[in-house]
Amino acid sequence: MVLDIDHLIICVADLGAAADEFEKRHGLLSVEGGHHPSHGTANRIIPLGPNYIELVSVVDQVEADQSSFGSWVSSHSGGPFEVDAIALRTDDLAPIARRLGLEEVAMSRIRPDGFRLAWKLIGINEMIGARSLPLLIQWLVAPEELPGQADVDHRVETGGVTKILLSGGGRLRSWVAGAKAVEVQDGAPGVLEAQLQIDGRTVALKGARTP
Repeated sequence: MVLDIDHLIICVADLGAAADEFEKRHGLLSVEGGHHPSHGTANRIIPLGPNYIELVSVVDQVEADQSSFGSWVSSHSGGPFEVDAIALRTDDLAPIARRLGLEEVAMSRIRPDGFRLAWKLIGINEMIGARSLPLLIQWLVAPEELPGQADVDHRVETGGVTKILLSGGGRLRSWVAGAKAVEVQDGAPGVLEAQLQIDGRTVALKGARTP
């Protein structure tokens, strides 16, 4: 089953400040994403065409404390700009879910323009757990509605996220079997590096598990 890079997840303390800093460093602008109901979190999206970067932050600490995902974001949002997790995209999640023995979870959020983004995923508990496995997602909207396709006027030309380097054991290799542009090394679980194309050059973003 082929998997493509869908997005990088970077947990931040303040969405506005993080978006401004990302623009200053890399010339990449962001758009407002939306709130994640029941998790106490919200996001901003940096569209990159084939994929995107998600900046996510806690906006309701009380609600986040009641959510495993919200608590994970809270615990990862105080450090430097690092890629905390990744998501891989497929157009047929069901056989992957069966192979991995997981149940698909349907989710959605309303964009600021009122459009309802819908998707299903597997692996959120495995992503935020000790194994730090990638999230696997299938979008239930037309390709032009994907977050990476949002209209934004970057100050640079971007070719998107082109390579991801992960660390982990045998479970990770099975998890990402068939994934494009994903390389796995042995070691403690986590993201080591993500590579972007900006103005024709490769820019590396450190992962949260970088030695």
